[in-house]
Amino acid sequence: MSDFKVSLNWPISLSQGAVSLLVQSLQTLISHLAYVRNTITSMDSAAAAPTDLLELIETATRIQEVIGQQSDYPKGLTLQFSDEQRSILRVGAALHRRAVAERVEAVQSRFATPEQIASVEQAVKPLDDLLSSVLLQHVNPCPLPRLATYVTVQGRNFPTAELSAVETDPKHQILLSAALMARDISVYRSHCEDRRLPFAIVYADVDDFKAFNTAKGEVYVDRLVLPPILNAVEVACYGHGRAYRHGGDEFVLLLPNATKDLAVLVATQVARSVADVRLEGLPQPRLSIGVWITHPESHLTATELVDEAASAKRNSKDLGKNRITVRVERASHYDETVYEVTP
Repeated sequence: MSDFKVSLNWPISLSQGAVSLLVQSLQTLISHLAYVRNTITSMDSAAAAPTDLLELIETATRIQEVIGQQSDYPKGLTLQFSDEQRSILRVGAALHRRAVAERVEAVQSRFATPEQIASVEQAVKPLDDLLSSVLLQHVNPCPLPRLATYVTVQGRNFPTAELSAVETDPKHQILLSAALMARDISVYRSHCEDRRLPFAIVYADVDDFKAFNTAKGEVYVDRLVLPPILNAVEVACYGHGRAYRHGGDEFVLLLPNATKDLAVLVATQVARSVADVRLEGLPQPRLSIGVWITHPESHLTATELVDEAASAKRNSKDLGKNRITVRVERASHYDETVYEVTP
């Protein structure tokens, strides 16, 4: 390894914990790359592994070895990374963080008390700190090779996950049941990531919905207000993904292959469709909407993607309602644009 240099630029001081996390993250990345390589080389055609894939495996392995050799440094370690090396570290840390966070969420779902849930969550914090550190925070991750990078749809003749069978919300039977969301996010996200496409989650609720209940009563609103609103949502987003009932007056849209412009177009169409609903003795319904657009190398779990969209929706509420807040994920930050819904 004497001819391989980590010390090029970007001097960074790393703690022992951070060094260990980088080594683990690179191992997660190397394991993923090895899976892609082995799948290609084990196909009937006995194809050779792509050169760029082999080079990335070699580079990640060499970085891991150089960093790992310093893991017993007693007072922290100062290394210098090139921009290319930092992008590899970023994608490895993101991949590792998502895997750890998904395992944590699975464990949390089996616990009953806030204390137990919070105690498990501590496993994710060091990785969040690493991703938001000066080393990685604003680094664009290296594009992560996947099987679809090298093999066509026909060539990837393997069983793939499918969207859930249609099951509507049991109460109004208009939008899909929220119980389907977790699986469908995983499926849509996987297909988008394979093709290096963005994936958008839209979270919306009706502005001042409590006033509707106060004016007409919950039973009236449930029977005569919500159905036309939910129907307007279903009609407006038809053909652009799937729409789910997420609560009393809340709903979520999953939009695969949705750029910012497309997501805004669909969200605006939904908001205008709802605003066109006429309700006897009630004001014109309006929506506050949040949109989160993620990228193929995101470190966030499916649950966190929905939470980010909900956070964007709350921003629309805070800014005066009847708005769409769009946040496009960029490494550990996001670009935000806010639109007011016009007729």
